[in-house]
Amino acid sequence: MRTPNPVPCAGMALALSLMHSPAAHADLPVSFSGLLTGSYGNAKVSGTSADIFGGGAAGAATFGEHWNIGANADYQRVSTSGLHANDWLFGAAFFWKDSKGRIGPVGGYETVDTGKVSGHVSYEGAGGEWWMADDLTLGLKGGGFNASGAVSGYYVGTGFTAYWQRDVDFTGSVDYAHGNSVGSETDYTMQGEWLVSERAPVSLFGGYTYADVSGLGTGHVNVWFLGVRLYTNGDGSRTLVDRQRNGPMGWTGAFHPVMFAY
Repeated sequence: MRTPNPVPCAGMALALSLMHSPAAHADLPVSFSGLLTGSYGNAKVSGTSADIFGGGAAGAATFGEHWNIGANADYQRVSTSGLHANDWLFGAAFFWKDSKGRIGPVGGYETVDTGKVSGHVSYEGAGGEWWMADDLTLGLKGGGFNASGAVSGYYVGTGFTAYWQRDVDFTGSVDYAHGNSVGSETDYTMQGEWLVSERAPVSLFGGYTYADVSGLGTGHVNVWFLGVRLYTNGDGSRTLVDRQRNGPMGWTGAFHPVMFAY
């Protein structure tokens, strides 16, 4: 599913140059922020229901005042009657961040294996966030992908996150992907998250995705999900909005359409 090179070469070269520059060495590393996630979901399509158990880890390190590099690894086990699939996803991002938002190149690789057949997809693109206000974020992303079977295409997405009392968020997003021989998919997602305690930074989240898939005969897919996250920010962030904005890229750095995952 994703482009062969998960981290754009230009971004990696710049990161290495910063790390070896005498001026930058005095500031490195400023901070590291980590995120651990566990989740359960249920997908329904054409009368068939599948359970989805998942887990993942992500992190981002700040070098100097504005430069950041992040990475993530995620796993999903999809189970339905007579069929099980293992879905592994690895991603990376290199981004610039200041008081108004962040932006940079992203990429990743995903592989799905049912035991009988397997496939993969790689992607490269860019993602960014504009922090319109203390309690409102606008996100944009886009790029291209290559998958098994000589499938290639592009993806775009937009979304917003609104915060309430800085420890509760509500997010809405729309993702669109189009492949040259698999048709297109539009995902509509609504979800919420609550940081239970700023001292013990554990959050609970849940949401729903409606996927409209054309070209593969899949039709509509309904996915419900819920889970728990553990934040480990090293920069003193305490609230949910600060932990998210000072951590890994998240949704704007991801590409995970239903047509390739389930």
